[in-house]
Amino acid sequence: MKSNDETTRYIERVFNANLDILEIYRVCIPFKVPTCTSMYQSYWRPWEESKRDMWVRNMPAGSYTLKDFPFYSDNMWDYEFQQMFAQWYHRLKHAARTCCLVGIRTQESYNRWRTIYGGKRISQYRNLVWTSRNCTGVYNAYIIYDWLTTDIWTANGRFGWDYNKLYDLFYKAGVPLEKQRVASPFISAAQEHLALYKALNPDMWGKMICRVNGVNFTGLYGSTRAVAHHKATLHPATRGKATCISCSLPCRPVHATTTCASWP
Repeated sequence: MKSNDETTRYIERVFNANLDILEIYRVCIPFKVPTCTSMYQSYWRPWEESKRDMWVRNMPAGSYTLKDFPFYSDNMWDYEFQQMFAQWYHRLKHAARTCCLVGIRTQESYNRWRTIYGGKRISQYRNLVWTSRNCTGVYNAYIIYDWLTTDIWTANGRFGWDYNKLYDLFYKAGVPLEKQRVASPFISAAQEHLALYKALNPDMWGKMICRVNGVNFTGLYGSTRAVAHHKATLHPATRGKATCISCSLPCRPVHATTTCASWP
């Protein structure tokens, strides 16, 4: 069983087990998604039509595409689309009130902690700290915001809940439970896991290298964007390498003066 199938199979199991209460929207939109892997690009676009030959998987049957959403624009980021989708759905159903459940936890990152505690009480629903207003009548609810990693695995074991078996592969690879991320590996919160795909799923690794700029360099010295986009004068260093005077990281000596890039 290939590891890149695990997340998809888990989602399909959840969908199939709850078809009586779910109205499923498979959204395949080429909005802008931040990436921390590239020194040349700050974002990439999933399901970009011009790069169809490099897609890592086929579009699911019955998917909703950009033609289904009149509010979509090429300048839209993924989180902007999520907000607009909630408003679009609210209007579509002529709802009095809509709640969007978001499964983030404050333990995962400072930005997620700030999502919960950085807002104003006026934007909350009935002063509940784990809620925030999207627009009139539409709210986000972060119902597991205070859960710890140990809470999740205790609940999985105690109640026999299904879960993404990719976590098992991470655990066998030596990744501590509190550091495991199955979110997009191109964002900063999951950067340390990106290189694991080389071992856990070589086929997916090869597709990712072609699909998103800079994937193969991430993890060598952290995010490549941290040492990007400046001209550096190189001087000889040990072991046939050169060291960038500006950032003191090893750089590939292609020319006497070149753009700094981390190099193994």
